[in-house]
Amino acid sequence: MYACGLPVGLLVDTKGPTPAVLIGSIALGIGYFPIRQAFDQGPGSMSVSLLFFFSFLTGLGSCSAFSAAIKTSALNWPHHRGSATAFPLSAFGLSAFFFTSLSGVAFPHSTSNFLLLLSAGTFILVFVSMFFMRVPHHALYAKLSALDDSYDAGDPDLSASLTLTRTRSGGSKHTTTQEPGK
Repeated sequence: MYACGLPVGLLVDTKGPTPAVLIGSIALGIGYFPIRQAFDQGPGSMSVSLLFFFSFLTGLGSCSAFSAAIKTSALNWPHHRGSATAFPLSAFGLSAFFFTSLSGVAFPHSTSNFLLLLSAGTFILVFVSMFFMRVPHHALYAKLSALDDSYDAGDPDLSASLTLTRTRSGGSKHTTTQEPGK
């Protein structure tokens, strides 16, 4: 999964989240289903290199869907990015709990059906979410704040107030200096 982080991140940043979600859903569906077939047919039915490739596809699909969700959340709530990205991050972590719990209730003691659930469930969940993802167009190229304009214009008051100074060990590590009387 993490081997795909850099290329998928570049894809999401340049083309937006929709292509990444589409790639993610297809890779998840294509990745888990042959692993299920190899499990059902037993040892020797599929080479290790093919199992490695299909496992790589599941990682690629997870990374693509995850990156697109994080990017979409961060763009839709720019003033609350920490909270906005925390939800897809926690959902990603809890998805394993969700799928194993669902499989345990619906298909107790059946690894084959669990792999089928992962193949169909992850494909459907990610593919359907693609239709609900909206990225505000103004957020793609907007400056982060009004401070950028003042700083770029060379405002001496702003430049002086952003200077970092050393503090005593008992205080904060970073403080900004202020002119007396302000």
